[in-house]
Amino acid sequence: AIKAQFTDNAFLRALFPDRIPADPEHTCEKWSETEVILPRETKRPESTLFAIGVGGAITGQHPDVALVDDMFSDEAMENARIGSFIIFDKINRWVSRLRPIVNSREPWQGILFAGTPWFEGDSYTHLESAFGYHEPRREYRMSHEWEQGTVEVTCYVTGDIAVFERPILEHGTSYSPERWPDDKLAKM
Repeated sequence: AIKAQFTDNAFLRALFPDRIPADPEHTCEKWSETEVILPRETKRPESTLFAIGVGGAITGQHPDVALVDDMFSDEAMENARIGSFIIFDKINRWVSRLRPIVNSREPWQGILFAGTPWFEGDSYTHLESAFGYHEPRREYRMSHEWEQGTVEVTCYVTGDIAVFERPILEHGTSYSPERWPDDKLAKM
């Protein structure tokens, strides 16, 4: 999906013509399923972007930004359901090792976690203890006008982590009716 943005997103290509060549698949230094090197001035050893699964080795890599999306699988959930948290323990250890890997010399560096928490105590709960340092929460209210009405959410910051949580139901209806229609949610 990311590679498709480089090849098909005309707006992105217009914004960065010096960074996204006309035919990136054939002119980039590297263009594979897991790595891309776009034209750049730096001689850093890291690819412009690379993808690995949770738990994968990042030896010798120091990205500016790490995006961790949906960090646990159905297998992890099923194991937890029967009382085995071995997979979650491995995920938590891997997450805790990310901080020293991310390039801290850049002002925009960081780790972004995106995903769906499934139960109290899963790896998303671990994030708050690993990066929040048990500091008190500082809450912020955010609101946005959508066609369906105003959405108001509370976000908070604790330690080095900012948390944005969005419930599936807002004003009694799904915030994403195309993906999660109300009747489907009621059945779940």
